[in-house]
Amino acid sequence: MADRTGQRIDDYQLLRLLGQGTFGEVYLAQHLYKHTLVAIKILTMQVSDEVLEDFLREARTLFLLNHPHIVPLLDFGSEKKEPFLVIQYAPNGTLRQRHRTGERVPLDMVNSYVQQVASALQYAHDQRLIHCDVKPQNMLLNQDGQVLLSDFGVAAIAHSDRSFTTQQMAGTVAYVAPEQIQGKPRPASDQYALGICAYEWLCGVRPFTGPAWELMSQHISTPPARLRTHIPDLPEAVEEVVLHALAKDPQERFASVTAFATAMQQASQPAPLYFTGKDISKSQEHRTPSWPRSELVSPASEEESAPSVPKEAHSSPSLSEPAASALDAPTVAAPDTGGRRSGSQQASSVDAFPAQPSKIVIPNPLTPAPFPEEYPAIQPALLAPSDSMPTTEPSQPPPLLNPRGADAERLTNPSVGAARARHGWSKGQLLVLGAIILIVLASALTPALIIHNQNNVSLMETETAIVHSQAIQTAQADAATAAYQNWVNTNGVMFGFDPAHTHWNNVEQIISPDNLSHLRVLWTYGMSNVISSAPAVANGIVYVSAHDGNLYAFDASCRAACQPLWSYKVGSDVTSSPAVANGIVYIGSDDHKLYAFDASCRAACQPLWSYTTGAPIYSSPTVANGIVYIGSDDHKLYAFDASCRVACQPLWSYKTSGGIDSSPAVANGIVYIGTFGEKLYAFDASCRSSCQPLWSYKTDGGIDSSPAVASGIVYIGSDDDRLYAFDAGCRSSCQPLWSYATGKRIRSSPAVANGIVYVGSDDDRLYAFDAGCRSACQPLWSYATGNTVDSSPTVANGVVYVGSNDGKLYAFSANCQGSSCRPLWSYKTNGGIFSSPTVANGILYVGSGNRNLYAFGL
Repeated sequence: MADRTGQRIDDYQLLRLLGQGTFGEVYLAQHLYKHTLVAIKILTMQVSDEVLEDFLREARTLFLLNHPHIVPLLDFGSEKKEPFLVIQYAPNGTLRQRHRTGERVPLDMVNSYVQQVASALQYAHDQRLIHCDVKPQNMLLNQDGQVLLSDFGVAAIAHSDRSFTTQQMAGTVAYVAPEQIQGKPRPASDQYALGICAYEWLCGVRPFTGPAWELMSQHISTPPARLRTHIPDLPEAVEEVVLHALAKDPQERFASVTAFATAMQQASQPAPLYFTGKDISKSQEHRTPSWPRSELVSPASEEESAPSVPKEAHSSPSLSEPAASALDAPTVAAPDTGGRRSGSQQASSVDAFPAQPSKIVIPNPLTPAPFPEEYPAIQPALLAPSDSMPTTEPSQPPPLLNPRGADAERLTNPSVGAARARHGWSKGQLLVLGAIILIVLASALTPALIIHNQNNVSLMETETAIVHSQAIQTAQADAATAAYQNWVNTNGVMFGFDPAHTHWNNVEQIISPDNLSHLRVLWTYGMSNVISSAPAVANGIVYVSAHDGNLYAFDASCRAACQPLWSYKVGSDVTSSPAVANGIVYIGSDDHKLYAFDASCRAACQPLWSYTTGAPIYSSPTVANGIVYIGSDDHKLYAFDASCRVACQPLWSYKTSGGIDSSPAVANGIVYIGTFGEKLYAFDASCRSSCQPLWSYKTDGGIDSSPAVASGIVYIGSDDDRLYAFDAGCRSSCQPLWSYATGKRIRSSPAVANGIVYVGSDDDRLYAFDAGCRSACQPLWSYATGNTVDSSPTVANGVVYVGSNDGKLYAFSANCQGSSCRPLWSYKTNGGIFSSPTVANGILYVGSGNRNLYAFGL
């Protein structure tokens, strides 16, 4: 699909591609007159007049949905017969992106997610709508960190012109209820899907895995493993609540999704009053939960309670996303305060679940089954972007600190200081049944074959296994590289990884806490002066600058004895970190200039253009929404048009209260920048000329740290020894939500990932704070290194990396929560590390005061 960035759709200008799904594309856009940011979802297919009318009718229904945990539909229409929806832009991505595969989410967080999503689903059910595609990919996070359920209504329109395929089905089938597979979705189907999400969040894995058809078989007939086999310390009551929501028979689940959420809330309490504690049958297939019978749906109650709807109002169920990727992950929500049951309601237990029907009808996957006559369903597929693409502009990690004078000396001398299913058995159904039987037979025969051959493994078989393993590793590495490159192509890469300076690479999949101990130095390259720049990796090139006045470019595929592809000598030192976006490499220099290079250049590269400010540029460029922002020591913040290729001049500049070393952060339509004039400034990112601050806040010290923005909070450190947190939704007269005083000044830029804020301090410590905290916040933990921590932390795939001026690069587990957090790995260089580490495609890069660029790998 061609990138439509820069095009106009109705009254909206498309700013950049956020992601691609099965049926279309999602763009960040700006209203031409209101200058508000929105997300536009475009079905990339021309539809007939009849289908277009169906779309508009469905959209009018969705337009009436008004709930705090449902993504608001702001506008809709069609452009050249291509339908589009305009929804609220959720800047913090999805729960799938927030929680990595295999990550266990704390119980209170899971409970919060369940409460928020359940309240949205109950509202929809009360409107006689079924979601039919509940999964973490369709749960967005707004700027306040609240969960918004998305993807009501688009798949039904798309499917009217397209048939299902196995691949389209795979993404959703991991969460689909048995009755939905049989073409009979109902409100309880959404409860089942939310139960799968809760199960996955709690233990890090879904109850059922495998190819699409195997998953369908497991949903229909295989009981899920008990959660406590994965998490022995999980309260038994919580386990029973989740498994109750996963009952095969929808009539054996909770009476409503609200009842499920209430039970989850109560089971999470230290002494849940509603749970009788009676024995549970050891049989996983026929459990005896202790929920009062009043909580269950009587056999006919669900159908009887729903009014009949004309057939023409029905849509096809959505099983449409591509196969779930390794990036799939869970989400969070705010707790609901459900009342406890009285003692009289607690007493009774229920009989074991009735056995499953002996005959199971599996519809032909190429012919979608209709929704049941008794309950209409609106089904989503397009509203959420592809799993491999972030749905939001990532928060930007802090810019590299730029040492001058004595600071530069400290780097070298440590001692100085991120269409309907047919009834009966069709030919297609028989083929599916045959495939399932073959899977079962293969499972039964495999142990015998292993026993027969375990003592007869030949050398050839061993070699084949090794080759196969290597092929799998290569394929995984290729997939990880593609995911990273797709992200960079869409968002660009810069100091702090993204424009919001989160310092969180959320697409890294190779280095993890499990293999971290195997990291080794792959290569080093010695420069003629210290390196304080953070490397940037894009399009197969590693860019880094040094105090020797050079911008260097290395081949990212190199694994030994690596030499630069090219370097360019500017007129002075370079402490700024490179930014790469829209095919351009940007870098600031101490010679007062901002430089722009063609990112496709591979040898003897020269600048496309440069612009001279009034003083050295220690700030690192940030590129967002078609604008390049950078600060200068001449006390000005500059903004340039990112589409400019020659003789570029600023769109605007603003004179601040002091020199700027801080790198601008851009998120939620706001540009944030700190200055040595002891102020944090906020500007409207939609401004294109004569721009003035929306607000500023005066600290008690200069600001060398770069802002980081995530989950509706702006974090920044100051020379007054404090880490500050501001509400990112504030637009005037803003005051800190909280601040925390470390022992000395903070020049490190904060990193924010997985609900944790990390920052270094000149008191020789790395600190970790709860990103959910809103007042009087204290560290979750801190770790004392051997010298100041001016390096900005980087988080990737469950690992936190940071350098120290004791000459060591440290790596910590991002899951560490207690006061005893210790490094999982460290490496000693012979110079202080002021550079912020960069992780890309399984390689860890960092510069050192010993003048070497290091590349670590497995």
